[in-house]
Amino acid sequence: MFKNVLINEDHDAILANITKILRDLHVESIEKSQYCDEAYLKIKKEF
Repeated sequence: MFKNVLINEDHDAILANITKILRDLHVESIEKSQYCDEAYLKIKKEF
């Protein structure tokens, strides 16, 4: 299973539901962003 996940979703309700599902699946690290440029910067920072 995945240990690190980045969710990029602009709808708060969907973002919350995906986060809950991933927590139920015991994903260790969940990063969230609502904008593509924010997600891009988070990915760029990791590599």
